[in-house]
Amino acid sequence: MAPGPYSFKGLPESVNYWGWIIHKDGTATSDLSDEALADLRSWMQRVPRASASLIPL
Repeated sequence: MAPGPYSFKGLPESVNYWGWIIHKDGTATSDLSDEALADLRSWMQRVPRASASLIPL
């Protein structure tokens, strides 16, 4: 995938609030609030990660 801004379809809305940046090395970063980080951790325990997909912004 090309570097740039993305959203993850299937993640909680709070986790996508600021969007995600995909870097040249394939890593994804975002600025998460404490609440969004808790939501992401909870989601990761409940849902197979393959159920989220990237959507270019």
